Amino acid sequence: MKIYFDTCCYGRQWDDQDKPEISAETTAIITIIKTCRDDGYEIWGSGAVKFELGNIPHDHPNRADIIGFYKDTVNKRYNLTQADFARARELQTQGIGAIDSQHMAAAEAIGTDVLLTVDEPFLKRIAKKNLSEVQIVNPLTYLAGGAI
Repeated sequence: MKIYFDTCCYGRQWDDQDKPEISAETTAIITIIKTCRDDGYEIWGSGAVKFELGNIPHDHPNRADIIGFYKDTVNKRYNLTQADFARARELQTQGIGAIDSQHMAAAEAIGTDVLLTVDEPFLKRIAKKNLSEVQIVNPLTYLAGGAI
């Protein structure tokens, strides 16, 4: 099994854990990662994630922790190709944001089973569209479906 987390998942545990949904999503992300490790599944990162992580301001109090968590989590990395950027531009014509489209293109090129995100606007934009064979869901929804 191949799993891809978009960037917002890597920073979720440093968001406001007093909010029940954020706390639940954090628990789901950690649970999925642990299960992947235990079962030998692939957790993929990409140049899109690395780009976003690199844009976290240097004075952000959790920058090093978030980047470290990403590096400790992924066991496979993918570098976007020109074909991936072309696919991302195609997805953008369907209303998908620039970086979200790069995550989708990377997940497709890798052949991941699922792209996990806690980015609600992204999930809403793709909810009514059939743009990819990759399943794109919130980690809570994924875990509740018993897929892992």
